[in-house]
Amino acid sequence: MKIGDFARMGQVSVRMLRHYDAIGLLEPDRVDEWTGHRSYTTDQLARLHRIVAMRELGFGLDDIRRLMDEPDPGVVRLALAHHAEKLESDIHRATSRLTAVSYRLKLIEKEDCVMQINHDFVVKTLPATRIASRTTVVARQPEIADVIGPLFGEIANLISAAGGCPEYGLGIYDAVEDGLQVTASFICDLDAVPQLTMVELPEVEAVTTMHHGHMSDAPVTWQAMSEWMESNHYEAAGPCRELHLSADGDDQTDWVTEFQQPVVRVRA
Repeated sequence: MKIGDFARMGQVSVRMLRHYDAIGLLEPDRVDEWTGHRSYTTDQLARLHRIVAMRELGFGLDDIRRLMDEPDPGVVRLALAHHAEKLESDIHRATSRLTAVSYRLKLIEKEDCVMQINHDFVVKTLPATRIASRTTVVARQPEIADVIGPLFGEIANLISAAGGCPEYGLGIYDAVEDGLQVTASFICDLDAVPQLTMVELPEVEAVTTMHHGHMSDAPVTWQAMSEWMESNHYEAAGPCRELHLSADGDDQTDWVTEFQQPVVRVRA
């Protein structure tokens, strides 16, 4: 076949075939010594299809040349398996980035309308509280939703099994070197609960406000609180807290949560 016919059969460009020839990846069956015209055989289509397939998988031309001439199929299988692992890792990272971008876009879309809501901020003393808790670390804010719910469920079950009554859930969030430290807990008056950490939270002064509805809007409410604190000369003095006063329904529409930020007063 002439190079044009071979290109059409292989669904590649003539220019690409010339490039594959130049780098020794797919040489023509024959080159006319007088005209320089390249000719290919039908049998060479199989090699061309493998090259195209591997290019679509993301292999570089040097890797393709090495694998195409590798006589041991085990080596080829291993290379493909390693490449598949890399692709899966790339997909995971891309999906994670897309989730984070989508999350931020939703916040921006909601920000204008939510920030117009008049929040009532109250500075009050939070009493010393005993909690039964578990703590983990997430890399980014959007990951909290997938972690915190199951944690609350596990903790509630363990408290119930120990004879307690899990009523008010308390989430505590703090920035750490590797991301965000997330503590899920329930206020609990038991001396101990197997598999849970008992923590005595000290009495603190805090700025508080009520958040109604879905927790996906939480960062916007926290932003409003941060702006209020700056305007009224308060600084954060510890991890922020979310006390779930009413958390009925999976859709979170009717949830009522008190946001609590321990603070200290600073000079104007």
